[in-house]
Amino acid sequence: MIVLALNPGSSSLRFELLRGGPDAGGAIERLAGGRIGSIGERARVRAGRGLERPLLGERELDDHDAATGFALRWLRDDAAPEAVHELDAAGVRVVRCARGRSVAPLSEAALAELEDLARVAPLHNAATVAVARAARAALGDGVPVLGVSDSAFHATMPEVARSYALPRELCRRHGLERSGFHGLAVASVLERFAAAGGAGPRIVVLHLGSGCSATAVLEGRSIDTSMGFSPLEGLVMATRSGDVDPALVPFLARAEGIDVEQVLALLNERSGLLGVSGRSADMREILRARAQDDRASALAFELFVHRARKHLAGMVTSLGGIDALVFSGGIGENSAEVREAICAGLDFCGIALDPERNAALAGEGAISPGGARVVVQVVAPDEELGIARATLAHLAQRLASKGP
Repeated sequence: MIVLALNPGSSSLRFELLRGGPDAGGAIERLAGGRIGSIGERARVRAGRGLERPLLGERELDDHDAATGFALRWLRDDAAPEAVHELDAAGVRVVRCARGRSVAPLSEAALAELEDLARVAPLHNAATVAVARAARAALGDGVPVLGVSDSAFHATMPEVARSYALPRELCRRHGLERSGFHGLAVASVLERFAAAGGAGPRIVVLHLGSGCSATAVLEGRSIDTSMGFSPLEGLVMATRSGDVDPALVPFLARAEGIDVEQVLALLNERSGLLGVSGRSADMREILRARAQDDRASALAFELFVHRARKHLAGMVTSLGGIDALVFSGGIGENSAEVREAICAGLDFCGIALDPERNAALAGEGAISPGGARVVVQVVAPDEELGIARATLAHLAQRLASKGP
């Protein structure tokens, strides 16, 4: 079977065409794919066959609809025309599934629900809906377009980790619970960590990118995570505030003369590293300014590290100890300075870095001392593979249900 994985970000789109058998856990062939960044500006396109992703240049792609159309035309006309013709399904990463299913058809009714949930994940849901609609229009009725939940991995969290201390009837009526996010990324990181020889029943994954989260994993199952009802909860992120006192929402609405939706936009889009530094949401720029004694950037860095350490320690508590700490995401993979700052002083729970390994690492690998009680490792996520596997599993299940 051939599937297309579509992974929309707030201003980006990753896409990949893959071939796999009915066993979704088996070998998968990467046929072609790429990444479109800076959508809405001069979009930068990297794409190629197999695993190659050379820079194709810049394109005028005003929105996710245009980016999806470009990706599908490139796959159909240049990269893999025969495979596109034989496409069995497309899977689209959905930040929050309205029906709580791991994979579900993205009908027009389902897309309307996702639009209604945009207030929960405003940085992603609009992009998801645009990509899904563009794919449905381009691929036609013969190719199902499926939503693959980014929260399904956290369905194993116990009730105590999923619950808010709110009236139970209110929670039941409105489905209020901590569903968590970054599930596709965390699941793929765990798989790659195990393939690289990583082991241990108690693992904390620190996913540090534009969005940031900490997840406690016990024997392969999520038991706690920092993001909750929305991706706003938890760590300081690129433009998201992370945890704030909820009383700030009505206070800011009154003080600034704005409504609740505008306060949420402030917390999601103009806070975090960007809001504290006053200059950038990019950790690389924060680090450069900090090195030049810019106090606001230094505070942004310190807040980011402080919140990550707090949630890391919380996950260790949920697990009753720790055997491995895994860094992932753009910041986690590329900033030795951030990794060092987060791990500093955590010897009491067995976490320590080898400074030379950490500083020299380019890509993936262990950064803890040899023989350390807690393995600290950097692993890149592969969300597109997770989307493909979930899509293949859904197709296989649907075929099996039809019977001989």
